Amino acid sequence: MNKRSGFTLTELLVVMALTAILLTIIFVPVIQGFNLTKAAQAFASAQDLARSLIRKIEREVGNGAGIRDNTGLLGAISVVTPGRNSVPAVATTLTYMKLDILQPAQGDPSDRENLNGTPGAFRDPDSGKYDPTIRAPKGQVNLPSTSGMGMVRYFVGLRAPLQFDGAGDPAGPGLYNNPYDGLLMSKGGKQDNLYVLYRAQVQTKVWDRNAGRYVVNTALFQDANNDGVPDDIDDPAFFAFLPGVDAIYTPQGGTFTAAGRQKAARVANWLTQSVIVTEVSRYDMIAPVYNKANRVVEYIGDNPVLVPMVR
Repeated sequence: MNKRSGFTLTELLVVMALTAILLTIIFVPVIQGFNLTKAAQAFASAQDLARSLIRKIEREVGNGAGIRDNTGLLGAISVVTPGRNSVPAVATTLTYMKLDILQPAQGDPSDRENLNGTPGAFRDPDSGKYDPTIRAPKGQVNLPSTSGMGMVRYFVGLRAPLQFDGAGDPAGPGLYNNPYDGLLMSKGGKQDNLYVLYRAQVQTKVWDRNAGRYVVNTALFQDANNDGVPDDIDDPAFFAFLPGVDAIYTPQGGTFTAAGRQKAARVANWLTQSVIVTEVSRYDMIAPVYNKANRVVEYIGDNPVLVPMVR
C-alpha cells in the first residue's frame, strides 16, 4: 500500500534518446538556416562591393587618357602559394589580374621654382606655393587630353606581402594563409593572409632637380639601363617574391636574397601608395581547382591549378 510507482532506468534512457533525436531534428535545420542566411548575406555584400568597384573603374577608365595593354603577361600577376609534396612555396602566373589606367597630363610643366637657375619644386595649385614634395606637375587637366606621368593601377597581391622585424624593417616575405577551406593547407586559427585587390595611384616618372629632367620613379620601378623607361612596369612579380629568385622559403617562413631585399623596399613603397578595395579578410581573390567529391586539389607538377576571382 505504501509503494509509489516511478520511471525505470530503461524508460529514462529511452526518453533521453528520443529527446536528443528530436532536438537534433529541430535544431540542425535551424542552424543550417542561419548558415545559409549568413552565406547569402556574404554573397549579397560581395555583389554590392563588386558593382561599386565596377562603377568606380568605369569612371576612371572614362576619365583616363588611355589604358595600357594587359593581354598575356602584360596584365599577369604572379601569386606564391604552398606547393605539393611538402614544397613550401611555388609561383603561379595568372593573366588579366592587373589594369593600368593612364591619367591625363595636368598642370604646367614649366611652372617650377628656379633656384640659382636650376628648376626645382612644382607649384601646388591649392596653396599657390612651390612644394618640394611634388615631383610632377599638378593642376587642371591639360586639353587636348594627353597622357601624363600619373597612373592608376589595379592589381592583385597579398594583403601582407612583407614580414617586419622589431625595428620595422622588412625581414622576409609574407606567407599566403587561407585557414578556412582546408584545401591548400589545413584549417587553423591563425590570422589569414589572402590575396586582395589593390588600387594604387602612382607616378611612373618624377622630376630630378640635379639631372634637370624627368627620370624613372625608382621608389617603385627599376631602371637598370638608365634609359628613362621602367624595366619592370610589366613584371608579373613586381609585388611578389619568387621562390629561389627573391626569397628562400621554408614551412615556417622565408628569407630574402640580395635581389629580394631590393624588391622589398619597392614593395614597401607600393604598400604606402596602395589601398585595398576589396575585403581585407575572408575574401580571397584566388581559388584552387579541386574535386568536390573528395576535396582533392588539382596540380600541374607541384603547382596547384588556380582560378582568379577577379579579371
